Amino acid sequence: MEFNGGHAFELTRLNRALAHLARPGSREDWLSSQRKQSIERLWSRKRRLLREVAKYDGYGPEFPVA
Repeated sequence: MEFNGGHAFELTRLNRALAHLARPGSREDWLSSQRKQSIERLWSRKRRLLREVAKYDGYGPEFPVA
């Protein structure tokens, strides 16, 4: 498995979604459990993608943090 265009596209999508969720909103938005679950789910996908690519291509940190 190499870091190809599909992986780059998915990583870009995940980064954009995380940036969107991290934007300041109303207090209720920040306290929303749905928002927190969305952020956790996206970070999980991002870590999984980086781990898969790192196994074969050496891209990214060995153990992604976040």
